[in-house]
Amino acid sequence: MSVNVVTRISFSMVLMAMLGCQATEGNTTLSQRYGICANLPAGVEFRKVPPGPDFDLGVLESEGHYAEVFIGRHPKFSHRVIKRGVTATDGFELLGQESGDGVERMLYAYNRGDPEGPSYVMFMAVDIQPMKKILNANNFLVSCR
Repeated sequence: MSVNVVTRISFSMVLMAMLGCQATEGNTTLSQRYGICANLPAGVEFRKVPPGPDFDLGVLESEGHYAEVFIGRHPKFSHRVIKRGVTATDGFELLGQESGDGVERMLYAYNRGDPEGPSYVMFMAVDIQPMKKILNANNFLVSCR
């Protein structure tokens, strides 16, 4: 595992402890800026992390497994996959899964017709497998605009 990945995970864990729980179970706002919510099953928690200039961040936790959450317009993902976001017009669609730098990523998009283009939600974890049942649930990600 690279030092960068260890640093990011450690930073996330410290922020989670400092910020406490933002929301559990039910329709939860992941990003007010982008109007994105999630239907969280029982036992799943989402914690907001201080945002970036044009993206929002958080951490999703379930049964001791964590995934960092990126919400914005410019995710770190292969360009060919990102381009497919413009066709995701019927709700959030899983565009793909990639691995690199010791992290697994899953990318979702929804193109609601915003002038800025599609909104992307990327989940990142050293091992994303324990989170897949949650992330792939029907209507997990929804628009809350």
